[in-house]
Amino acid sequence: MDPATQIAISNRPYAVNGRHVGPPGPIGAGGRVGPPGTGAEPPAANRGLSSGFIQTLATEDSRLTRMELGLGLVPDQTVRFYPMSVIRQRGALVDDINGRRVLIFMDQTTFTPAALYVNSSSATVDGETVRLDGGRVVKMGMLFDASRRRVDAERPQQLFSRWYVFSLTFPKPEIFGR
Repeated sequence: MDPATQIAISNRPYAVNGRHVGPPGPIGAGGRVGPPGTGAEPPAANRGLSSGFIQTLATEDSRLTRMELGLGLVPDQTVRFYPMSVIRQRGALVDDINGRRVLIFMDQTTFTPAALYVNSSSATVDGETVRLDGGRVVKMGMLFDASRRRVDAERPQQLFSRWYVFSLTFPKPEIFGR
């Protein structure tokens, strides 16, 4: 959507299901990783994380499981995490953060959660379209008015990440619905 967006791709080696899939080089000294059922795989809560990496983590926030995916919002004051389980269950939701209404939805273009500020109090999902009260709609991640003209949408600072990453980066965030 934004041709000026920059992407950083790590050149660090990694393994998936015990198979080396990253750039050339050793998998690392973080403990054994093996295929499921071999006894060398990490516990489900740590799948994808080596024991060496887990040991480097600071004290974690255990209100959600370590690997829970979600969307974290980091506007001016309040820091809030929206677990994927809630986003999937609701389809789309309108929340209030710092006195502004924000739409949280699954972007059907990228299949990831996204957020944008709206002047609506409710949202429903209709196929690939999110319908807002007042006739506005969100389609392919873009906001349209009741006449189906594209509207520039302001988006809060947001991060799609695992719970452990978000909560270690932004300690003691609010969790939507709790």
